[in-house]
Amino acid sequence: MRPFIADGNAEITVKMRAAYQSVDVFVDGQRETHSLTADAVIKVQKAERTIRLIRSQHHSYYRALREKLMLGIAVS
Repeated sequence: MRPFIADGNAEITVKMRAAYQSVDVFVDGQRETHSLTADAVIKVQKAERTIRLIRSQHHSYYRALREKLMLGIAVS
């Protein structure tokens, strides 16, 4: 599955049609595993708080982005 990119102000809602004992949810590279009922709803939206990021001379933001988005990797 390819990553999904949305506008920073978008609210994304996923409604489950069936129950699942184990679902992996990845948001901003973070993985969480949950059990979901058939009527479960997952909402993703921008947080109210902001953070400051540190820029490293030894780490490429664009390389990390390419790896997270799996750009250049064939989809099977």
